Amino acid sequence: MSTPRTYRMATFGHTDLIIHPNAAITITIIAAMYYPFFATRTPTAAALVLSAALALALAGSVLAHEVAHVVTARLFGITTSRIELTILGGHAHFTTPFVRPGPHILTSLAGPAMNLLLAALVTALTWSTNPATPLYALGDTVAYLNVLLGLFNMLPAYPLDGGHTLTGLVWAVTKTRSTATRLTAYTTTVLAVIVFLIMVGMVVIFPSAGTVILVVWAAVVAPLLLVGARNGMRNARRLEALERLSLQQVARPVVVLPRQATTSDAVAASHQHPTAILVHDGEPVTWTDRATLLRVPGEVVSSTPLSMVMVPLTPGSVIAGTADMVVVASLLWGGDQQRPVLMMRTDGVLVSAVLGADLLAAVSTGPRRLSTDIDEG
Repeated sequence: MSTPRTYRMATFGHTDLIIHPNAAITITIIAAMYYPFFATRTPTAAALVLSAALALALAGSVLAHEVAHVVTARLFGITTSRIELTILGGHAHFTTPFVRPGPHILTSLAGPAMNLLLAALVTALTWSTNPATPLYALGDTVAYLNVLLGLFNMLPAYPLDGGHTLTGLVWAVTKTRSTATRLTAYTTTVLAVIVFLIMVGMVVIFPSAGTVILVVWAAVVAPLLLVGARNGMRNARRLEALERLSLQQVARPVVVLPRQATTSDAVAASHQHPTAILVHDGEPVTWTDRATLLRVPGEVVSSTPLSMVMVPLTPGSVIAGTADMVVVASLLWGGDQQRPVLMMRTDGVLVSAVLGADLLAAVSTGPRRLSTDIDEG
């Protein structure tokens, strides 16, 4: 199955801006929806230009929303791999997880706050123009949609910012991230049902073309929220399993070998511990385990270069022995930083290693993906 084509449009620091072609569908729908509004105020050509400008302005607002997430996260040392614009809006993909509720809350609120700030700025500029001009109608609509975008994203449901904010608040009170994630998932399910019932009720009570559009909107949003609830429950189970573990429970002891070590030295060391590390200039650069070493036939062990049985380590694979388990899981399982192994350092000395397969076996909760993203619907 082929992967849909995407386009990397720019890079902000270490964060790529990725645009999916299906984002054009959303832009086209918005332009089509608002063309009749502008057509009643301006000639056809001008209405087409204004509706297209509105759609592009809203896309820019979504991008500004995501950039606000990224910038705020960086203030707390949270790195971001990319921002994606898709048919459903924008998504900020974080490569490191939040380990405290405060940064999680502030980063979640930054996106809606940016939309409200944009609404205020656009309103101020619009009021300086003639109300009878097309630019006034355009600015007024852009400001209105930014307010809606900000308020909609504050609904306390996944995958919206309000859901992540609720998770952070409950996390701060309960001190347990899995409990907070589970509660928000339940809230999301209830909200999805309420949203759909309210919209259907409006069509029954106030039948009109406008309320039919609302039902169509609800038919899109409600399933999105239900998917968010399902993912939240899955994530809660993974977090709960991680909270019951400590690094010491899943770590393997290591033997540190000098740079000039041979394959025979590694085989001998593997009799003591299942993992051996080759050290270069005081830092681990490659690793291997006993199972790999035993695949080398005994008669050629002495002539086999050690580099043939060692696997390079990803830069940054050395972590503190007190590292948070969610951080460890995200490093080992994250889609952006696949690492075969992490080295644990205690008091400046390498003492053990954690393998992704070992951690997965200890958690045993299905797919290897802990969500660290803040996604907008």
